[in-house]
Amino acid sequence: MDYKKFVKKNWVFIIGFVVLALLIISNNPKEVEPVDLNNTIEWQISYESQASEFIDYDTFVVNTDYYDYNNIMISQVASEIAFRSSDAREAVGKALDYVYSNVDYVYGESDNNCFTGTAPSILESGTGQCDTQSITLVSILRRMGLAAQPVGGCIFIDPDCYLKLSMFGILREFGYAPRFTILETIDKTQKTFSRGFSRKGGLHAWVNVWLPSEGWVTLESTTGDFADTSCYFYHVELFPANNDKNAICVSDSYDYANACYYNDLSSLDENGLGLSNEVNP
Repeated sequence: MDYKKFVKKNWVFIIGFVVLALLIISNNPKEVEPVDLNNTIEWQISYESQASEFIDYDTFVVNTDYYDYNNIMISQVASEIAFRSSDAREAVGKALDYVYSNVDYVYGESDNNCFTGTAPSILESGTGQCDTQSITLVSILRRMGLAAQPVGGCIFIDPDCYLKLSMFGILREFGYAPRFTILETIDKTQKTFSRGFSRKGGLHAWVNVWLPSEGWVTLESTTGDFADTSCYFYHVELFPANNDKNAICVSDSYDYANACYYNDLSSLDENGLGLSNEVNP
């Protein structure tokens, strides 16, 4: 066969085949090995060194049955994000985007899903709310060696931003505003108050992460972005301990829930810790 004549005659088909093959390869990347827990990527080494100097680093990267970050699902995601990031902040942004894209926010999720779920099972289910999304985010961040802490508290709009957020309902539908459900009543006989289902803009859960140049930063898993603390009050009720699953899912304080219901900052301060950008874990 005269290969030169063959190529000349069929060059369009040959180029098309090569392009198709490249597309197939690019859409099926090779699996990346899980990140070494010793954090061998340059930005991870730098991060751990800086974090260890300023905070109780080991406390905020602890693994638990709830986070289960050695599970292959979490480890694989964390590995890919770590290798594709040039620094800690970029890794956090990619982790936020991943959770937002792969754990769809659903209204009316039961508290039991939060009590019994683990980060891998939540990720596998593909649905969650502020609390379960936050658990998944903490797991991925800690697997990369980033100091992360779930936070239980209250969120509502700063009155000075009402005009700016006049399109609030539309913004929420497109994922730009934090998501929550309006609490119709608050009953003093209740023993717990859900962060995931019963809240008036409202009892909420989110994540704090420590970044070298910024300190503790507030993350909003329901929008997949760094929290807008300029227009939303993120008030901290408590920082749940590593093994305190209930505190991540629900509040057992009527006084705090009531203050949140009425968006009463002074009462929130009396029954909680303070604004997220003013208090540290």
